[in-house]
Parts: sequence; C-alpha cells; structure tokens
Amino acid sequence: MIPTILERIENLMGYKAIKRIKTKQGNIKFSNKQKKETNIENTISNVDNKKLKSLINSITNDNIRKEVSRFAKSFFTNLK
Repeated sequence: MIPTILERIENLMGYKAIKRIKTKQGNIKFSNKQKKETNIENTISNVDNKKLKSLINSITNDNIRKEVSRFAKSFFTNLK
C-alpha cells in the first residue's frame, strides 16, 4: 500500500516529494477542538475562477483537462 501512495504523490507533484511514509497503528484520541467539523473554504476569487475555468476548458485532451481541473480544485481549497 505504501508504494502505491508514494507513486500517487509522485505523479501528482511531478517529482519525488516524499522519501518514505511511516505508519503507526493504534487508537486516536481527539480533543474537543479537534472534534469540530472542518469547513472547506475556496480561496480563489470569482474572477480568477472564471479565468481558470476558461483556461482549463481550452485544453483539448480530456484526461489532462480532468486532472488539471482536479488539481486546481485541491490547490485552491483550504480546510479550516
């Protein structure tokens, strides 16, 4: 499983961004602060979002267009 995760991260980033992954098995204890729901906030303005969509829609290869769109959504979204 770890090699698959490393490969996916490498493909997403375009280079070997992570050397290794260490896993630890066990119970996780959450404090009250950590139990709050996370809010997803889009950090791109409406004008920039329209420009980005225009650029993405100009990509002729369907697979590349989908991947760029997916990356852009993850890049411009902050979990808070």
